[in-house]
Amino acid sequence: MVDDGQWEEIHRLAKKSKQREKKKKRDKKIKESLEEFTKSFRWNFRFFGKP
Repeated sequence: MVDDGQWEEIHRLAKKSKQREKKKKRDKKIKESLEEFTKSFRWNFRFFGKP
């Protein structure tokens, strides 16, 4: 049987894991948007010269 202390530990670890997944997802979105910005900036620079 699992006692209260062990349940607290399980919930704490699950919460940590969930937060880590959220951070990974957020970091991936930031990276993708930065790549998109960089790509569009390069194209603008190529066609219109210096900003």
